[in-house]
Order: sequence, then structure tokens, then C-alpha cells
Amino acid sequence: MQWINASTVFAVGGDTASGGIIVQTSDGGKTWIIQQPNVLNMEMQDLHFFNSSVGWVVGGYLGSLEAGKILRTQDGGETWQWSSYTPATPLYTVFFTSDGRAGWAAGAQGRLLYSGDGGVGWLDLDSATSVDVSSLVMDESSGVGFLVGEDGSICWSENGGQTWTAMLGEENN
Repeated sequence: MQWINASTVFAVGGDTASGGIIVQTSDGGKTWIIQQPNVLNMEMQDLHFFNSSVGWVVGGYLGSLEAGKILRTQDGGETWQWSSYTPATPLYTVFFTSDGRAGWAAGAQGRLLYSGDGGVGWLDLDSATSVDVSSLVMDESSGVGFLVGEDGSICWSENGGQTWTAMLGEENN
């Protein structure tokens, strides 16, 4: 869930039975509208907007395919486009810099993706972990970032997210 301004909020959710959903309110939560129709077998896990128009949603299909998915909007959620890149595992978290150019998405089995072009193209990076990553942040001014995952796993980057080192978790036990 993310506040865009004082009255606008976007949220994602769903499960494999009912499908993934993106909802939005423009009145501080009094009413909600569906921005993306249910997507069968997909769980939408996280979203990130860097302004009121441009945002991303990540999730994945669970079950036998286990493919991750990335959606992007450039019109405040009126329409959503699927990324042409389909990672092999579901994605659980997404983060973009304040200008919307650099972004990371992470998820199952330590999957970590990087985009330097506003989420149009994605590259696989080594996350330094093999556990599910549930959260990531990046401080733009210092270039320091953190990935947090299962079993207390924490990885960090000091070069703007290009390389990562395990601090806590399975790799340092």
C-alpha cells in the first residue's frame, strides 16, 4: 500500500484462488475502485509509485509455473502494461529511486532484478542470498541499500545496488 498524496492511495493483494488485484482510492479511503481486473492464479505482492502517474506492481504466479510478473503504469493506474521480462520466481518487493529511473525488484529464492531505464528492461543481479527476499530499500544519496528476507537474512550494498553482500542469515552462519 502506498500513499501518493493526501487523498490518493494504491494497494495490491489477492491470492491464487481469487486472483491478484490493484485498487485505488482518491478520497482518503472512503471508496475504492479496481485499477486492474483480477489476474487468475497471480498474487500481487508490492507496488511502488514515484509520482502520481508512474508506478510498478510485482507478484507472481504460484504453483507449477512459479513465474514472477512486473506491471507498470504511466497514467496513474488507468492502464497497466506487463513487462516483457518474466523472472523464473515470484517477486515480493519493488523499489524505485525518486526520479523513477533506477529500480530493483526482489523475491523468491533470492531473486534480485535491476532496471536502469524506468522499469522497461530488467537485469538479474546476485543478491548474495538464496532465501526469499521480502523487503528492499535504497538510500539514493549514499548508495547504501538493504535486502531483508527469511530467517533474519540481511544483505547490503554500498554501491547503489550493483553488488550485494550477506550480513546476516544463512550465508554467514
